[in-house]
Amino acid sequence: MRETPGGKQSPGAKQRPGAKREGERRRLQLKVAVWATAEEAADRAGDPTLPSQCAVVIDVLRATSTIVAALAAGAAGVIPVLTPEEARALARTMPGGHVILGGERKAVRIPGFDLGNSPREYRAEEVGGKTIILTTTNGTRAVHAASAAARVLMGAILNASAVARAVIREGRDVVIVCAGTRGSFSLEDTLAAGVILEALPGAADAEGYDLEADYDDLSLAALAIAGHYAGRFDEALRWTHHGMDLEALGFAADLDYCARLDAVPVVPVWSDGVIRLRMGEGAD
Repeated sequence: MRETPGGKQSPGAKQRPGAKREGERRRLQLKVAVWATAEEAADRAGDPTLPSQCAVVIDVLRATSTIVAALAAGAAGVIPVLTPEEARALARTMPGGHVILGGERKAVRIPGFDLGNSPREYRAEEVGGKTIILTTTNGTRAVHAASAAARVLMGAILNASAVARAVIREGRDVVIVCAGTRGSFSLEDTLAAGVILEALPGAADAEGYDLEADYDDLSLAALAIAGHYAGRFDEALRWTHHGMDLEALGFAADLDYCARLDAVPVVPVWSDGVIRLRMGEGAD
């Protein structure tokens, strides 16, 4: 068990699910786990503890970074689906002119789709007020695998601190679901998990909690990776297998975009099949 100093609460502050009072202070006890791939998440989707947990889905390169960018740019929502065929069929049921088909296979835009999976494509003039139907190789599968959780958030380096604050406000045990790359561990997703976990103590302190976090081994590894690459996230993304693939395909600028710590401080939330921003958030 690790303990992190926190602040004092106001006398009338609302009790969180994992919070315990100690005089004027609150202790927030969280179990923290990291799942390495979408496949692991799918295998563990029946975990009886998942419906009581907060899940954070991460696909840094690039699905969750793209979702963060799209919603910050004013998209009405993002509907993650598993296949291009499902995306096209769903689009046919929705009003024309208000839907964008987005996604990739093998990192390139799916033929006939409006946009690919580059977060830099999802600008306000392209997506403002529209619903995006998104399918990607790894990320959208991870979202569906985590869907049984009590709350499902989209995480990235771009919104790490905002996600950490949302996790603390939830007050639930947390599982970070890394998408991975085609069934394998990915350094970039575990790095982002570590960056979010690094931000938890400060977020807890800001909310008036003393955090006591029980980290599993992969969480500890994620924290170590984040510490090793502190201030060098762009370098880390370029070192990854998937990062090198994207650079070879001409997406080097995406690596720089996705490595920007806290550059897009919004928190996308999955609910009833659609990912939207939390109430009160929106485009600048």
